[in-house]
Amino acid sequence: MQPASRFLSLLALLLIIGCSSSCKEGAGTDPASPGLGSRIIDCTKADQSQLVSLGAELAPMFANERPAWDVIEQKAIHAGVTIGGCVLSELVQKYLTSRKATPVPVEETWKGHELLERFRDQHAGGATFHTASGDL
Repeated sequence: MQPASRFLSLLALLLIIGCSSSCKEGAGTDPASPGLGSRIIDCTKADQSQLVSLGAELAPMFANERPAWDVIEQKAIHAGVTIGGCVLSELVQKYLTSRKATPVPVEETWKGHELLERFRDQHAGGATFHTASGDL
């Protein structure tokens, strides 16, 4: 076997071994850390008083036709992955599915959706938020 072939075989073996040790079931289940696997943040087990408090602070911002998405995002980030993410996912879901007399502008629904997905990707490691309303 040629030295280059041996090197490539060894490299492939190391990649397989490395993946098998880091790709075990349950790896990466901490929502604050990146990794593989399904992450679920159980909002029903989070501190309910903190959820209610942040929800009361953010909910009025969703009453407008055009919410201040940047302020909402910063407050959710400041509250942390679990509290901020749980409240954000519930309020964005409610905003996107509300049946208001005045329809929500399409560009605002996209902004709300993008905000939640950005929070999920950048701060919650791609987690799903398990709420009383279901998985968001």
